[in-house]
Amino acid sequence: MAKRQKSNRNREESYAQRRQKLTEIQYEHLVERHVIRPSNSHYRVLDEYAHKANNVYNQALYRVRQALFKGSWMTYSQLDKSLKKSRDQKDCMIYSSMNSVHLVQQILRLVAQM
Repeated sequence: MAKRQKSNRNREESYAQRRQKLTEIQYEHLVERHVIRPSNSHYRVLDEYAHKANNVYNQALYRVRQALFKGSWMTYSQLDKSLKKSRDQKDCMIYSSMNSVHLVQQILRLVAQM
């Protein structure tokens, strides 16, 4: 019994250390901010992509939450398959609306990382 408690405590400590390391890594990146005004010629396209990216993020988050309510966690690959399957069924055209699979996959990775 004592061994089990000790191993659980070690596991929790190692998890906390890994989490701290990941957090530190996240803040090592520099951030650059660009302000694009509505008068800019690229504003309309960027605004459209931002809106579509938000829709992809919300759809992925919804699917992950529904899986959590059922007692399971969705990995990136499961999330990707789920959205691709819905694209084929035409009930959710979000995956193909971005015109770039790479952008959608990056958003899905971000959601699965949470």
